[in-house]
Amino acid sequence: MSGDTLVSGIPKIPGEEKPPSPSPFAQAPAGEGDSAAPKPRPKIPEPINPPKTGRNKFVLLGVAVVVLAGVAYGAGLLLDHADVPNNTTALGVDIGGSTKEEAVAKLEKALKNSRTAPIKLSVDGKSATLQPAKAGLDIDPQATVRKAAGRDYNPVSVIGSLVGVHRTAEPEVIVDDEKLQIALENATGPGGATKDGGITFEGGKAVAHYGAPHKAIDVAASKKKVADAYRKRAASGTDAPVVLAAGTRQPQVSKAAVDRAMQQFARPAMSGLVTVRTDAAHTVSFSPQKSIPKFLSFKIVNGALVPYYDRPALKRLYGDTFNGVMVTKGDGSKHPVSVEEVASAVGKALQGTSPAERVQTIATNGN
Repeated sequence: MSGDTLVSGIPKIPGEEKPPSPSPFAQAPAGEGDSAAPKPRPKIPEPINPPKTGRNKFVLLGVAVVVLAGVAYGAGLLLDHADVPNNTTALGVDIGGSTKEEAVAKLEKALKNSRTAPIKLSVDGKSATLQPAKAGLDIDPQATVRKAAGRDYNPVSVIGSLVGVHRTAEPEVIVDDEKLQIALENATGPGGATKDGGITFEGGKAVAHYGAPHKAIDVAASKKKVADAYRKRAASGTDAPVVLAAGTRQPQVSKAAVDRAMQQFARPAMSGLVTVRTDAAHTVSFSPQKSIPKFLSFKIVNGALVPYYDRPALKRLYGDTFNGVMVTKGDGSKHPVSVEEVASAVGKALQGTSPAERVQTIATNGN
């Protein structure tokens, strides 16, 4: 009975006996696990991009250019250590690689004649000349060099100095507008300005000139043409006449205006010696025969004649008279005697009608 005993309560059927179910914890026989379990898919290697040789060459080339530029920049700074950078010209004169003093000397030597030679004019078909000094025209070599000097740290300029790139400095041209106007008003001849009504000084006396219709140039338009021609001549050496047109013009100053200027200023101004001083040790006098006509003239302002003082000429006349004299202002500050202070004192003295009024003292004590 033991073999027929029902173990699970279900009778066994002969011939249908099944093998025992494998335990879930049993190890699979060799070879069966491989077929039963899914095999992992093999990894497909990612494609390796070939190096882009063209791009690398450009990168290397760029690095090389930057390195070379840095070396050139450093060499430029090291080699170009003068006050005025190498290959610098001013008014056609090579002043590069020089100290400021050397550059000024070069300019003064090269421009000596062109600064002072008369400017050729053609006024209404007639030849005339204009003296630069009287027309208030000049070139300042020191100011020109100051503008050209100094270190330029721009890489283009520094590297350019190594390879001979030229640098042109702008000249400092002095233009005294008032003096140039007076000179141009006289450009049509000795009678040009006097026909407009005016006063001149002859033999220590004031002489009146009454206006009349006359040939005259367009002063406003001519100023720029003359100044540009002066600058061009200094730079290139060309000395072609400056062509100025002239037309008929009615006098700007009436007879009454001339008489008034004669009475109120011109005659008293030329009546005798005038003196300007700061103290007994620093004094200068101007005479009607020699000194006063060199700095005194008249200009036309709104139909009237107004005294005009040529400051540079006045300063040349009194020279070093007031050297070392200091003027103390009301706030306690001090400054050397200026040409403006001398001109103001001269103006008062010229209008003086007594010996005492013909002497004027520049106050130096702040009063």
